[in-house]
Amino acid sequence: KAEVAELKAAWGARLRAKIEAKKRAPDGGAAGAVKVRFAVAPSGQLLSVEVVASSGQAALDKAAVKAVRAAHLPAAPKGLTGASYGFTLTLRYAP
Repeated sequence: KAEVAELKAAWGARLRAKIEAKKRAPDGGAAGAVKVRFAVAPSGQLLSVEVVASSGQAALDKAAVKAVRAAHLPAAPKGLTGASYGFTLTLRYAP
């Protein structure tokens, strides 16, 4: 069980890096943080994404979801065999 948790954490870090690379602040220099929850298949296919804690600014929330959808997500490590895995990520935007 500890090995699965370690594999998921390592994969989660790789997913975060891919998503952060696609993060783009909307025009207007808005700042804030958006918490998103997303599910990924072991193949790396994005299954779902939703805002679970809004920044209070629709443009930032939309940009966060767009970043998750735009990222080319890597496949899971071999030891992860579940049908899907959920992750929660906070994306921060600065002006």
